[in-house]
Amino acid sequence: MAFIEGRPLKDFTKSKKTHPEKQIITTVRKLAVGLAEAHEIGVVHRDLKPAKIMVDLKGEPVVMDFGLARRSASDDVQVTQSGAILGTPAYMAPEQVAGDQSAIDHRVDIYALGIIMYELITGEMPFKGNLMAILQQIALNNPTKPSDLREDIDPRLETICQKMMEGDQTKRYQSMNEVAKDLQKVTRTPRPQGKQKETAKSGPKPRTVPTRTDESNPALISVKESDSLASQLKNRGKTLPPRRNTKAKPKPSSSGGFNLPPKKWLMAGGIGGVVLLLGIIFFARVGKYDVQIIVDARLSRLVSMEVFSTLKMVRK
Repeated sequence: MAFIEGRPLKDFTKSKKTHPEKQIITTVRKLAVGLAEAHEIGVVHRDLKPAKIMVDLKGEPVVMDFGLARRSASDDVQVTQSGAILGTPAYMAPEQVAGDQSAIDHRVDIYALGIIMYELITGEMPFKGNLMAILQQIALNNPTKPSDLREDIDPRLETICQKMMEGDQTKRYQSMNEVAKDLQKVTRTPRPQGKQKETAKSGPKPRTVPTRTDESNPALISVKESDSLASQLKNRGKTLPPRRNTKAKPKPSSSGGFNLPPKKWLMAGGIGGVVLLLGIIFFARVGKYDVQIIVDARLSRLVSMEVFSTLKMVRK
């Protein structure tokens, strides 16, 4: 065949780089259309894999190496004995693994193309291990879902890929044209939005906050319930009852006064100390210099008011 300058598709499937969905769809669809032409004239590849697909400098995929290809309507069908396994195990369909030559037709290429698409989506093979392990996994046909390895994949691509890899031939795509048609639908229709989590009809659960109706009985009330009660009272023209002051009143002392908190005692003591210090300084200066001090009446009233307010604050 002609020399093709480019790179094998294997370089892309083995790459750790995540391939865009559009690029995957375009590549797989072109391969499906090309293989559909071969199937129409009765040619089945039987050994389709990334190493036998070249991507030229224009990005066009080219299927190569039809060494195991056969014509379904020619005499070479009888050449291979029943029970012989031909092809690369990792890309073989279950009917190839079973060696049932009568069941092998163009649908084995659809299966192999599904494996290639799986690789392009996830960057991994659906079946791994040694030869016997791979053959057993293919027979069981229970690969990991592509979405489990790549969460952002379009669910429609996952559905197409899984249908191409279906173990039962009757449930698999029956032609490459069907594969190409479904891939084209994905490019022409918008991606379906994920289902949003349904919320309860009653709405979100009411937030609760702790409150104390009494010193010995803590309780939890619902903000939603309290708002509902307030709205009901408002609609009836009523107002909410005043909030109770739950702070304990100070008990009167035996001397007739009030037991003030330590903070207020400190404040009162500080003010008393300042007044005492000012008095000592005043008498000391008057006694030393024998100076007559005349206090203005307005200043006297201001001092009296300040002392009165200070005592009132201390009493509270």
